[in-house]
Amino acid sequence: MKSPALLPFRLVPWLLGGLGLLAAPRTSLGQLAPDQQLAKQAFAELEAASQHDGGKLWGTPLYGPLLLVTADSRRIVANAPDSAGVLHEAAGLYEGELPAAVNVANTAVQWAGRRWAMVQLPLPADPSERVSLLAHESFHRLQPQLQLTSPEADNAHLDEAPARAYLQLELAALRRALLAQSRRSTTAHLRAALAFRAYRRSLYPNATAAENQLELNEGLAEYTGLVLSERPATEAGAYLRQSLLDFPQTPSFVRSFAYQTVPVYGYLLRKRTPDWNRGISNQTDLTNLFTTSLGVAMPRNLASWTASALSRYGGKAILAQEAEREQQRQQQLTAYRRQFVEEPHLIIPLRQLNIAFDPRTAQPLAEAGTIYSTLRVTDSWGILTVEEGALLGPKQDQVSVGYPAAMQARSVTGPGYTLQLNEGWQVVKEADSGNYVLLPVPTQP
Repeated sequence: MKSPALLPFRLVPWLLGGLGLLAAPRTSLGQLAPDQQLAKQAFAELEAASQHDGGKLWGTPLYGPLLLVTADSRRIVANAPDSAGVLHEAAGLYEGELPAAVNVANTAVQWAGRRWAMVQLPLPADPSERVSLLAHESFHRLQPQLQLTSPEADNAHLDEAPARAYLQLELAALRRALLAQSRRSTTAHLRAALAFRAYRRSLYPNATAAENQLELNEGLAEYTGLVLSERPATEAGAYLRQSLLDFPQTPSFVRSFAYQTVPVYGYLLRKRTPDWNRGISNQTDLTNLFTTSLGVAMPRNLASWTASALSRYGGKAILAQEAEREQQRQQQLTAYRRQFVEEPHLIIPLRQLNIAFDPRTAQPLAEAGTIYSTLRVTDSWGILTVEEGALLGPKQDQVSVGYPAAMQARSVTGPGYTLQLNEGWQVVKEADSGNYVLLPVPTQP
């Protein structure tokens, strides 16, 4: 996922093995080091794709300020200078170090006087994957300019067995649509996909708006990456089919489903109406747009049709798998609730947060919030790094981690996390609850 706006709230799934871009030292005699060569190659590939598009996709070129960042060293290679004097010119590139207060993620970020697309290294080895990732994040950079900045909503229902099952049925029908040899057959499978979607949403009152918001944000970004990658039609179809086939192995569908749905609907619609996306706004209902533009007539009796169509798309096996997963999920949620809610733990307020996480691991914990297996948060109080789970509150105003194991003046460690504190903050134990809470140090009168 390339890309949970900052929504700075994301590290995304396309952090695939690749090129090791920023490992080698600079050579002498004006030659480019391997890391600089690869960075220039990536920048050139995106620029060429953007020029070939000519601004047709969104009415403006995708190519613009871009940071490639190595997570451990925080070293930057950029294609443009900043206006704050942080980066220095080197062989036609711009290099520097990302401050600790800025999270390394696949995202868009306002930093050093510019709005940048940021991509964590290494990049994918495949050129099409590489351009797709860079274009995805470049779309996020352009979202304010395009006035497509709808905030994402909670899609916690997509961790429940029925929602997961009917999402997989939608994707199975989409895969059949990609394989279809005639327009009539394609439309029939699209009808099935959209009917499974409608039935899924009928089970959850807030699903329609919540899913649409994520599709507007991440789905359109991923569609942008697909178009800019310029795969031949047969290769693009095969790529999408394989992606749909692999998706059920994703640990959580909550924040990752839109990377699958919008690219496929958009790819099929683009064959009929290449500029279908140009009228989209924050108020667009993408499901209605796809249904109407693809010429799909929905079943009159949705529940009856869904029941009769299950076997055609492997529904019985999917429902059985999800029932088994649900038992395991409930056991895991019980353990998480015990660790982060019922037993004493550390509560950290979020005030001026900048947060990065892997959206593939989002696991809702009902009204308590969402569990993320990995998390990095920077705030006025310092830096929190989590490697073994944390609970982000439902209002994103606090994060809970396990009971502290060791505390010093400027650091706290516990099960799977490290908290580095700025001056003026302290961890205090509450007498009533037994929880620790991060609080400002009281000012002296």
